[in-house]
Amino acid sequence: MDERPIKKGFYDGLDDGLRRDVKTSVLEASLSTVMGTFIGGAFLIGFALTLGAGDFEIGLLASLPLLANLIQIAGSFIVAKVGSR
Repeated sequence: MDERPIKKGFYDGLDDGLRRDVKTSVLEASLSTVMGTFIGGAFLIGFALTLGAGDFEIGLLASLPLLANLIQIAGSFIVAKVGSR
């Protein structure tokens, strides 16, 4: 019989502290995605329409994620110039 090596899972090679940190990070990312889905996109636009928002307000809400990306670029330059902690 051809014996193949037993495949180990991702967490098997990690020590206990690092394994806990990785699992916590995955949980945090999952919850962040759920939160981002509920506070942005179609849910936010629908809520704004329910509150009586006009075209300008809807456009402003839709553009906020793109503006945040521009701020991230500026933040990268600031960190590069000032340095990290």
